Amino acid sequence: MEFIKSRMEVFLSFPVNDELVSEINYCCSSITFEDSEEFLFRKGDSPMGFYWILEGSVSFELKPDLQSIISAGSFVGMDNFASGQSHNFDIKTLGENVITLFIDRRCYNNVFLKRHDLSGFMLQKHLNQLIEIKNSLSSDAVA
Repeated sequence: MEFIKSRMEVFLSFPVNDELVSEINYCCSSITFEDSEEFLFRKGDSPMGFYWILEGSVSFELKPDLQSIISAGSFVGMDNFASGQSHNFDIKTLGENVITLFIDRRCYNNVFLKRHDLSGFMLQKHLNQLIEIKNSLSSDAVA
């Protein structure tokens, strides 16, 4: 629980209290991917939840020569979770010991949506990720 709190304090711009950490720890699943190139999602997987990357990085291939990297503090799979659409990409760990929180529907509804500061952070972070992906696709088209 202390690790989750310490990581949240790094990522979040608002105070992290013990109650919030306890709710997240109780509700979410802490999952460590020990090896490089382990799958978080495979193309076609149903969106049962999404991951908050606490430590390490993951990647997915947008095109054969263009990879997107998602680092600690970011969310992965949230767009599919929100839309209900199957995953379009394989998403894999980039190194060993990628530490995540898996956020399922119950946790999302009971913790993340009830905390406006947390849901605002999550949505802004994910929007920034989508903009980065869009820009990388646009710059690739120009180059």
